[in-house]
Amino acid sequence: MFSVGLTAKDIMSSPVVTVTDTMSLKEVSRLLLTRQISGAPVLDEKGLPVGVVTLKDVVRSSPRGGNGISTSVGEQYVLKPGRSKQDVIATMNSQGADGVHAVMTPYVYRVEEDTSVLEIARIMTLAHIHRLFVSEGNRISGVVSALDMLKCYAGLKAVAA
Repeated sequence: MFSVGLTAKDIMSSPVVTVTDTMSLKEVSRLLLTRQISGAPVLDEKGLPVGVVTLKDVVRSSPRGGNGISTSVGEQYVLKPGRSKQDVIATMNSQGADGVHAVMTPYVYRVEEDTSVLEIARIMTLAHIHRLFVSEGNRISGVVSALDMLKCYAGLKAVAA
């Protein structure tokens, strides 16, 4: 069970890797792969969040021809034998550099730093999301991922005293 009294600030990861709404999908995919993350908030020219982009968004936007991705498992994307994730992304990048604006989710789920971990779990479950951004005012100060929640639940996440 989640510890009583824990908040978003206690378990969030910070700083948050962000992308801008003017970046190409090639730039976004490189950043996500380099930082080994599955998604990031999209910020406008004022630094305000306008959406979220994930690796799944990038993969969905790619042509499905001979790009090394099998889509025979419904919405899931499975690598064909002999192809690495990097190979697939490189192929996708060579097939076009559309902007992140075309594929991002145009809204951001976020909570304040003092939001309880139980409330975060409720929001993530009801919204079927894997990450929730933490705000301090209008700025994103952290991110709580499904993995952070699992660590917290298992007692593996460091807790502020």
